[in-house]
Amino acid sequence: MPLGKIWGLHHQLLRPEDTGGAFKEVHPIQGWTELDQLVVPHHQVDEERTQAGLEMLHDAVGDLIDIDLDQGTLLRRHGASIAEPLCMMRGIEPVMLDMYEHPDELHQLAATLRDGPLLNHQEAEEAGDWSPTTQCNQAEVYCEELEDPAPTRTVKNAVSFTATARRRNSRSFRPKCMMSSCCSTRC
Repeated sequence: MPLGKIWGLHHQLLRPEDTGGAFKEVHPIQGWTELDQLVVPHHQVDEERTQAGLEMLHDAVGDLIDIDLDQGTLLRRHGASIAEPLCMMRGIEPVMLDMYEHPDELHQLAATLRDGPLLNHQEAEEAGDWSPTTQCNQAEVYCEELEDPAPTRTVKNAVSFTATARRRNSRSFRPKCMMSSCCSTRC
């Protein structure tokens, strides 16, 4: 899911007609009036679509491997940072100039990008959607200090199914099935 869509803004990549050419980014925040269009992403799971996807996965491979439902938030990894969405929404050069020319507006944008993931994570926690197998690393979760959340599961026979998330404005996102060992496959 592109970060701009998560935050309610449209981020464009203008692709050249030539094969292999570079694309140009069109940043959604060109001036500061676009700050009003920024939507703080809330944690919400589309239970019906998630259940349908989970049943489809169970039907396909459920008798072969264990399936773990991951309903953690969309704002993990780069989505929970401030830098990546900031540069995607505004552009790195304008951000550098904004530090001098528009520090108050930049501070407001950065505060929104800070508070949004914190709220989103809190909502996921309150919904009970974080679990010991919810992870946001590029490798398997590994820890000997905690109780094993699924003692029968091994690295080679586990699939993590990411719940279908939906922002409160009812836009739905595609579910993902993440195979173990850092391999990601879109269903």
